[in-house]
Amino acid sequence: MKKIIIAIVCLTFFLDSQQVLGQINYSITGKVQTKSGYLPSGNVVALHPHDSTFIKGAFFQQGIFTLKDITHQKVLLKFSSLEFEPLLLQVKYEGNPVITLNEVIVKELSLDDITITARKPVYQQKANGTLEVLIANTVLSSSNSVREILSKSPDVIVDDEGISVFGKGDAILYLNGKRITEDQLALIVPANIQKVEIIRNPSAKYDAEGAAVIHIKTIKKNDDGYQVRLLQNVSHSEFGGSQMYSNINLNYNQGRLSGQGYYSVRLGEERMHLFTTRNRDDAATFLRTSVDTDWQYDFDYYAYYGLGLQYDLTKNSYFSIKYDGFSEVLGGNQYSKNNIIDNTNSSVYQNNMYFDERDKNHSFSLNYHLTLDSLGSNLFVGGQYSGFDNRADNFIDENSVEGGVNLSRSLNSLLNLKINILSAQADFQKVFANKNTLEAGLRYNYVDNGSATDFMVRQNEGDFVRDNNLSNRFSYLESIGAAYVTFQGSTRSNKLNYSVGLRSEYTQYNLEVSQATDQLIERSYLSFFPNISASLKLADERIISFAYTSRIRRPAYQRLNPVLIYQDPYTSIQGNPTLTPSQAHAFELNSQIKATTYKVGYTYTDNHFTGAAIRGDTPNSYVLTRVNLQAKSQFFASVSRTFGYKWWTSINTLNVNYTRFLKGEVDFEEIGSRPNFYFYTNNRFDLTKSIQAEVLFWYLGDNYEGLYHRRSMHNLTIAVSKSFFAKALKVRLIANDIFHGYIASGNYNVGDTDIYYNRRWTTNYFRLSLTYNFGQIKKARYNNKSVGEEQKKRVR
Repeated sequence: MKKIIIAIVCLTFFLDSQQVLGQINYSITGKVQTKSGYLPSGNVVALHPHDSTFIKGAFFQQGIFTLKDITHQKVLLKFSSLEFEPLLLQVKYEGNPVITLNEVIVKELSLDDITITARKPVYQQKANGTLEVLIANTVLSSSNSVREILSKSPDVIVDDEGISVFGKGDAILYLNGKRITEDQLALIVPANIQKVEIIRNPSAKYDAEGAAVIHIKTIKKNDDGYQVRLLQNVSHSEFGGSQMYSNINLNYNQGRLSGQGYYSVRLGEERMHLFTTRNRDDAATFLRTSVDTDWQYDFDYYAYYGLGLQYDLTKNSYFSIKYDGFSEVLGGNQYSKNNIIDNTNSSVYQNNMYFDERDKNHSFSLNYHLTLDSLGSNLFVGGQYSGFDNRADNFIDENSVEGGVNLSRSLNSLLNLKINILSAQADFQKVFANKNTLEAGLRYNYVDNGSATDFMVRQNEGDFVRDNNLSNRFSYLESIGAAYVTFQGSTRSNKLNYSVGLRSEYTQYNLEVSQATDQLIERSYLSFFPNISASLKLADERIISFAYTSRIRRPAYQRLNPVLIYQDPYTSIQGNPTLTPSQAHAFELNSQIKATTYKVGYTYTDNHFTGAAIRGDTPNSYVLTRVNLQAKSQFFASVSRTFGYKWWTSINTLNVNYTRFLKGEVDFEEIGSRPNFYFYTNNRFDLTKSIQAEVLFWYLGDNYEGLYHRRSMHNLTIAVSKSFFAKALKVRLIANDIFHGYIASGNYNVGDTDIYYNRRWTTNYFRLSLTYNFGQIKKARYNNKSVGEEQKKRVR
């Protein structure tokens, strides 16, 4: 396998090297005019003839245009203007340093507008390592959720650990320039997403948390009026059951007032299954356990809704207000069975938990934005309040056989969780005449997180009695003040672009736990996060870039909360209030040669935290929790290549990763590290003008990380779509994860216990998706930033 991969990389590099030996460089000049002889003004853009990727562009007046330093053998020229209809023209280099187009005849624009569109590339690789993935009008836009979109995006891994970028680590999320949480991904309508940016080396402007940034950008409309989009998805999975997702989205613009609203509802079933074994071979502590847990959820009522309004005070300033909310009622059951064999006897524990959980979230944000000059300098000030209210009243019927004796009891888990988040932010950007920019900003976040858990036990037919060992009160207060400054510049020739930034964050928190005895933890710390990046354009279409970033990863609030989630008498899930943040230092070097990108990088992380099953207070009990390791080292290399033809677009990525852990005080057994391979390919086919097909496949190989062995997993998805009624109606048929290969499984050893796990989700399904648009809207000016999303991400 290694030899094949090395051969592919070497062959790709050789082909690209041969292509750059030609040193092509020429100019295109000419005159644009109408049949009547009128010389209009407009734009001319040089595009790649295969996938329409942008190469170079210019504005022209009185018909005369010039494009210099063209280095492609063939280009596609696109002429556009408010005065004439768009025109596409192919130009081929044949050795002349200047290609002159004497007369480019265009058709004057009439009242009956004719729209001519060039095909946009589905994937676009930037010099700084950022990858743009087009979502609009692809199979990804028919997803039920944004998490589903991200799970099918290149280099993005979505599993029970969260959302991460291959070779980097955990990712934070942005929506149109504002930070959002993983919970609030449900508020985004997948069909409204224009593109997703996978930012491997974020600047100081982005929050310091997370190893990478995933920036989601929604579709912008261009005309006054209104537009309504209706979406209906119906899915069925043999593993997880059936599900329905409905959405209505409204955009409205008139004069100085603009706004948008949405309502989504999700009904049906979902399932997650986990099988775990925990074995001890030592004669003195011998143990064999097998735990089978099956979560069968019923979405009784999952609704997401929001309304935002913007008023333009002047042509250079606006004020906006927005409300987002969700209301979730979860039913269903959790079935669990634990078989235990030890030195003394054999026992079986079975329980059935009846879910009755109700979650509500309300978020309000206010924004003010002022454009300071014609170059784009601007000032932004915003604030946000978010409130989370989560309640659970879950009954558990438990039956067991211990030493041949049948036992039963009833349990009742009562949870009341409230989280309040207040945020404020100010950002200033100065754009200089030479296009260099200076950005600076301040930010403050305050979090009040409290919960009360009462665990009630009833033996036989008696009364419920509070179990003080399983009940708890938890209080967490946190404040973070941050400041950042970033300068982005370039040389006069624009061959060298660079960015230098520094972010500082001061954190204070107070954590109090009342479980048997009071526990109080207080801490404050000041952190600095420098960021440096540079990219150099060479004459032969090669770009070399370097980046250094410093990031922090704070535990999610619930992973600090020692509230015990009960599974059976010997298995529970519990937060760890002693977790400390981890800080990462990442270095990355990448080179872009035509359509191929090469990357290598190294990341060192202090206090990396991870999950483990730790022995509990009794000999046979285990607690699933989070622990800090001493450090994590990670090397990676990748090669990506995009191919584009008139009817076929394909992106292909091959990555290799090598990870080592320093376990510190946690008693993990070291199993050695091996390279981990990841392959991704996505292919889009235009079968006819109205019918498209897409085939997506990714494979993540066996991963030996020094302490953990994670087994391979894969996903194959095929989709066909057709447009009707002048593209107003889009119908898609999707077969996702056809072989149900999206399974997180593996093994590790901590203490004297060997642990194996196998977790699967409802990823194998067939879906019918219908999208219908009507109305007309122009100049969609609505803007809003949710400035408190950095802290809301940790509410999970």
